[in-house]
Amino acid sequence: MGNGRVTQFLKRFPTTDRVYLILDIAEGLEYLHNLKPFIIHGDLKGANILVTASGRACLADFGLAIVIDSQVIRSSPMESAGTPRWQAPELLQGDFGDVEHCYGNSSRESDIYAFACVCYELISGNVPFHEIRAPYQVMVAVTKGQRPSRPPHDHANRLTASQIVETIQSWPDHSADRRAPQQWDDVSAAIMAVFEEVASNLSQDNLLALVESDPVRWQSVNTRLIISAIHNLTKLSRSDALECSKIVQDVGVYQRLLAYTFAHMRLCDADDQVLGHIKQVSQVWRTWDAMTSLSHYWLVKKDLFACLRESQQAHVYPKLEEVLAIDIVAMYAQLGAIIGDRTRYKDLLTIKNASARAVLDILQTLQNSSSLGLISRTKCATALVQLASASAQFPPCLVIRGVTREEKFAVAYGSHSDIFKGTFQGRGVAVRTLRRLSSSWPSIAKILKAFAVEAVIWGRFCHPSILPFYGVHLDECISSFVSPWMEHGNIVQFLKRELHPDRDILILDIAQGLEYLHTGLDPNIIHGDLKGTKVLITPSKRACLSGFALSRHKYDLKSLPAESTASTSEELGALRWTAPELLHLGVPSFAGDVYAFACTVYQIFSGKHPFHEFTRNYPVVTSVMEGKRPARPTEAPLNDNIWSLVEACWAQQPNVRPSATQIVQRLVTFTRTRGYVDRRPEDEWDNPLEANSWPLAGHPFSAYSPDYGVNFQEQEETD
Repeated sequence: MGNGRVTQFLKRFPTTDRVYLILDIAEGLEYLHNLKPFIIHGDLKGANILVTASGRACLADFGLAIVIDSQVIRSSPMESAGTPRWQAPELLQGDFGDVEHCYGNSSRESDIYAFACVCYELISGNVPFHEIRAPYQVMVAVTKGQRPSRPPHDHANRLTASQIVETIQSWPDHSADRRAPQQWDDVSAAIMAVFEEVASNLSQDNLLALVESDPVRWQSVNTRLIISAIHNLTKLSRSDALECSKIVQDVGVYQRLLAYTFAHMRLCDADDQVLGHIKQVSQVWRTWDAMTSLSHYWLVKKDLFACLRESQQAHVYPKLEEVLAIDIVAMYAQLGAIIGDRTRYKDLLTIKNASARAVLDILQTLQNSSSLGLISRTKCATALVQLASASAQFPPCLVIRGVTREEKFAVAYGSHSDIFKGTFQGRGVAVRTLRRLSSSWPSIAKILKAFAVEAVIWGRFCHPSILPFYGVHLDECISSFVSPWMEHGNIVQFLKRELHPDRDILILDIAQGLEYLHTGLDPNIIHGDLKGTKVLITPSKRACLSGFALSRHKYDLKSLPAESTASTSEELGALRWTAPELLHLGVPSFAGDVYAFACTVYQIFSGKHPFHEFTRNYPVVTSVMEGKRPARPTEAPLNDNIWSLVEACWAQQPNVRPSATQIVQRLVTFTRTRGYVDRRPEDEWDNPLEANSWPLAGHPFSAYSPDYGVNFQEQEETD
């Protein structure tokens, strides 16, 4: 559909007559409900309504639709499908009254309730309960009878779809009364100081001092002194140095490499065609602004290295690494100037495709560089995450080669991915591959964004209690995460098979992994989805954390829109591990991770989910909000010290819960009291992988030009 989803269509064409779109939706719903057998859509919302080229609305995404005939097969009552903001209260509470009108938990009446919410969505420009961030708080509001508008509370008395079609035709178009789609707050632009000419030479120390004292002026390096330094190194003639100066003037990146390449060509009596090419392309480079230069640095480098390869003179190359080092520092400084200016930073977050991948590579490698002092680690990490999310791209330096899948079919399945067993450098690996078709997320673009964010966050971690990240594998444009293969599976599976597991030391492993995320990184990381299935067991029977799809660092939380916590069924699946304040506010926190840790410990000792006695989410929500917690498990020996720690960790008030560091300290003290000595061997991946694991796969500023032509499938932005 060329016009995309109806919500996108209305943002592009805000004066569209919404009455006719609503009429189209109602007629589509009437058609489904009047079929024999009739069909329940089950997930009606703005994201599942498309607009044709002629401007007509049509229903889509029938992944949750139910066909009803005399042979009804009801779905499991454990979880109700759909999205809470559009779900009728009986789907959240499990109170269906007249069972003849309810099939598989959904009904024609619940479709009508969702239709009312869609009408609100189209007319107001907001999702239902847009002022409430957390989906669980929406559930509480709906079950208490609150509505964005005031439909009848009894779902059996709602209008049928046929009646809606008849009624809606008489509705007037009060377009002036509608709220315009919510806009981003205007950000006042900061005025950049005009770059002034400053002196520098080929000394990295001098440039670092300059950038640290005045990072805005990094670009103003005096070209004449650069040429002078090149002349001193290469004994370039005065006339050639003058010509070199003209070529280098106003080029935004790799000024020193460009001057060095020109000098190299002159000294080697290179072909006039090669020198002519340098002059020609440098004219193009001089027309680029700072943003374009930064995002196209790899094109400049690729061209210059091609010229250098034309004649391989050994006496020129010894200084090449030094030349590159200074240009790289200048590039870092340029990026720091952009990140430090709010207006230019907003522009940075709009770049796409190859340009975004180039800047992401700079940010990714900058995190591991000694030059990170030019940009604060927090700003660098924030920019990395936000650009990955905005562009749905990840740094090409994370891509690894040489991964093979052993099996044709997946061995496990996630919410949006399939897990295959494979090999990499002779060892077993897990290949978690994106599933390109998913009914729970409205677009592939969102899946790609989530993948990119997880890649740049997970790629920072290095700790024995964190699942190692080997890199990203690309196969026919399908992206996959590669990590060590865990034969023991997750901790829930492991405890079912292991005869005499030491649960106490496994809990300490988990706590140490959480402590690393909360305190061992800058900025610190919130896991956001800790539970038993996200804890894997290594070959040496250590516990390590995995599943970082919902992880965020604390400075990035304020950029998350309400919809990011409202639309994924994966987040609803973790409700039983969710702290009460998150049910209310919906914002991940360190204290929320601590609460989830307590629930995971309960799961380890009981072998059951928290609140396993409830088959529906709503009683769990009310119990947690009322301060109720699972009873002490009796299935496995549980020390009083461990249980008192659990009770402290899932305290109702987040400010009284212990920190991850305090948890580790209490567990270490307890294990020492037991006389425990950890004799488990170190896991094999503690030693750095050789050859082409991603940290060694090729720095984007190394002496060869990395492949930025990776054929990522381009996706248009749909949000």
